[in-house]
Amino acid sequence: MYVVHSLNELRAQSGFEDVVIACGVFDGVHRGHQRIVSRLERLAEKYGAHPVVVTFEPHPRAVLYPEEPPQYLTTTKQKSRIFRELGVEGMVILPFSAQMADTLPEDFLTREILGQGVRVRGICVGENWRFGRGSQCGDVRLLRKVGGEYNVEVDAVSPFRWYGYAVSSTRIRKAIAENRLEHAARMLTRPHTVRGTVQGGIAQAGEVLKRPTANLADPLIMLPPAGVYAAGADLDPDNNSGRHSCCCSIVYIGDAPTFAEKKRSLGGQTKAIEVHVFDFDGDLYGQTIEIQLRRFLRPSLQFDSPQALKEQIDRDIVEAKRVF
Repeated sequence: MYVVHSLNELRAQSGFEDVVIACGVFDGVHRGHQRIVSRLERLAEKYGAHPVVVTFEPHPRAVLYPEEPPQYLTTTKQKSRIFRELGVEGMVILPFSAQMADTLPEDFLTREILGQGVRVRGICVGENWRFGRGSQCGDVRLLRKVGGEYNVEVDAVSPFRWYGYAVSSTRIRKAIAENRLEHAARMLTRPHTVRGTVQGGIAQAGEVLKRPTANLADPLIMLPPAGVYAAGADLDPDNNSGRHSCCCSIVYIGDAPTFAEKKRSLGGQTKAIEVHVFDFDGDLYGQTIEIQLRRFLRPSLQFDSPQALKEQIDRDIVEAKRVF
């Protein structure tokens, strides 16, 4: 799949002439987004065109409401991989800015979508999608009007409903914040996944607890509350073969209160994300891994001694194995 920053760049790299487009932020690529992609595939087949997603980075809320930026559900790499697996052939990441937010909706369509050197045969959006300047922002009605002038078919897709309510990124974030990971997974169609690079920690898990961990650099993605989780661990997430090295693990997220003094003395990061992969003794430093959060096991606790913590970790491992 081609990942570019404009439709013109996509045409230059791919040679695509006719495309159909799905527009949106698509954070999480959840069931509602997948419904839009499914309709996009139908349009692509109808017109013999290439299915393409147009999305935005950073998240528009991070620009419009910098004091309350959203917690991301997916990284750009995760989104591109999911879209590729869904059959999308190109992902255009438009750089979102205050200037773009202030663009008149008709200008946005003609400048960023319809005036980029490719023939746009169809556009799919969620029926509540909005674009362009504040109170004058565009909607599906305007999109159909402009689309009619350019002979572009517009497909407005209704939300996917689960337990009577529309699936949305906001609803999924709420489920994760409340540790309802199984509910989040149902709405995402997969476990909530945290991606990070393995870095050095405070060297207590292996040396003192005899349960070595991979310590992830604090990722720019939403984390659930502090605690211990049963999780899958993909040790090779960027492998494009479709075969991934997935292992069972437990994950600790929190401030490691038992070793708080040690962390302060070493200047460690405030929040630890520590992954203990079962039956693995390789070197993961510097590697990117993804952890798939399956189930909450217990909250973060402070123990009287490392030995008491070690005994609890052993019980956590037994419980996690029951989950798997």
